[in-house]
Amino acid sequence: MAGEIVLGYDDTAEARAALPVAVTLARSLGTGLVIGFGYEPPRSGGEVGALRDQIERLGEEFAANAIAQVAAVDPLLAVRTELVQDRPAMAIVRLADSVDAPFIVLGHRQRHLLAEVFIGSLLEGVMSETSRPVVVVQTPED
Repeated sequence: MAGEIVLGYDDTAEARAALPVAVTLARSLGTGLVIGFGYEPPRSGGEVGALRDQIERLGEEFAANAIAQVAAVDPLLAVRTELVQDRPAMAIVRLADSVDAPFIVLGHRQRHLLAEVFIGSLLEGVMSETSRPVVVVQTPED
């Protein structure tokens, strides 16, 4: 049997839209769900350790919100969360590899082309680093 479905999650509207899709996919494949939050604290300046702790607390808060949302959709689904210290795209890919995920699920909001060029996206980063299937849940542009 393949591993768990991996959902990249950061408590944005895009991630919240992708969550029920990930739950449905996990349920249909008879597997569990791992909700991943990737973060990379700054490498220099100020109180790096304190900032890392704040980011981890925020990730734990996101994880708790996600677990509650999963329970509302499917209270019987096996779900867990993982906070991975790495650039978000690499964190999601590493997590998917570690659980042998059959799919990675990501929410994505279409932005103006210039924003995509200058900011990039988690989706672009994940898709350039993995050969695993990626399910993209599109949300409308603001």
